[in-house]
Amino acid sequence: MSRFLLALLLALPLAPAAAQQTAVSAFQNLLVSPIGVGVGGATAFAPTESPYAVRFNPALLADAGARPGLRFSAGLAPDAFGDQDQLIGSSALSIGMGTSVAGYPLHVGLGGGYSELNVDGVQQNGPLGIPLDPYDTEQRSYGGGLGIGWDGPIHVRIGGSSFYRESRETPRIISDRSALGRDRVTTLDLGTAITYDVLGGPDEAGEAAISLRITGGYARRNIVLQEDYFTRDDTFPSAPAPPPEAGVFGGSAAVAFTQQFGRRFRFRVARADVRAEMEKADQQDATRIGASLTLFETLVLRAGQMQRDMQEDVTSAGIGVQLDGLVRAIGAATNNPRLLSFGDRLTLRGDVARYDLGEAGETDYVGFTLGWR
Repeated sequence: MSRFLLALLLALPLAPAAAQQTAVSAFQNLLVSPIGVGVGGATAFAPTESPYAVRFNPALLADAGARPGLRFSAGLAPDAFGDQDQLIGSSALSIGMGTSVAGYPLHVGLGGGYSELNVDGVQQNGPLGIPLDPYDTEQRSYGGGLGIGWDGPIHVRIGGSSFYRESRETPRIISDRSALGRDRVTTLDLGTAITYDVLGGPDEAGEAAISLRITGGYARRNIVLQEDYFTRDDTFPSAPAPPPEAGVFGGSAAVAFTQQFGRRFRFRVARADVRAEMEKADQQDATRIGASLTLFETLVLRAGQMQRDMQEDVTSAGIGVQLDGLVRAIGAATNNPRLLSFGDRLTLRGDVARYDLGEAGETDYVGFTLGWR
């Protein structure tokens, strides 16, 4: 736990495989962000300012530069998979910058962070079946990425991120269960996203109009850069397979009713989005669908589902409260430019979500995001 608390101060994410496995790949697709959990993991092609974009799709990190500033997020699931001895923790940090190229905005976003799955009281027996003292361990992952976006006639983003992953500790040899080891793998994710504004929303002060954005893209996940599997006893099976490389493609659509205040501020009275993505991998394919509804930039409702080959479907739901949006809503209702300006600079949000893994149990997540621009 001390390493996790330190990582929260330094600031990364990751999401379902069987949590009880010891291979590095068991932690590969474990959802750690309540925002991602709420929409069933369908996050790769839905533009976002969340620092967890470094794991969703590194190309989306570019959106951090659309509103340049610093943002920090953390998430926690204290009773993972319905087991009080398992805990999922994560944190993520992003910083954005903006400039222009050929008269159009160019955004750059940097992000990184940490995540881990703590497992306490791991039971084990000696060679003669004699119970040994249980031990505590964790699987963990940390890394960072870069996203670049150009807002021309269409919004184009590209990005990449790398993660260093460690499996939980397991015995190295059958005859000595106290000799523990870890498998380690370094992977690379590459992503793209293209957005087109079908309807641009309001243009003049006091005007209200509907905006419509569609996004599509492709990402390549888990490209193995380096492997380091510990040496096993002859009685052990061979080293585990590396994390399965996967291709992800899909898209999202977002519609909003927006009001313009002055030359700078836009307030979304209501916004809804739907997203879908397909992941193709050697071991199994997965389809994720999700949706969210945001009212007065304050209350966010989320729902999602994931379907996997030959496995039970996973459903999810989540709620978010955006206090920065509440400040903007009050500013819009009272036509107060100071509140609008303060709310535009502040990021202060809380999220909760529940992931129903079927027989593996339910997992409740809680998290927050804090930032300033």
